[in-house]
Amino acid sequence: MPAQELTPSEFAIISHYEKIFADESLWLEPDPSLEDAVAVAIAAEAQHAPR
Repeated sequence: MPAQELTPSEFAIISHYEKIFADESLWLEPDPSLEDAVAVAIAAEAQHAPR
């Protein structure tokens, strides 16, 4: 669909997502140790949670 056929609101939404998707940090893989750190933190919280 050509940009001329979009409403101003639709164009603003698409422009917003274009900016988000252009950010290279969005596509970077996190450090592999992050998964382990999250699992350890969840396990630690689970041990302290009231039952």
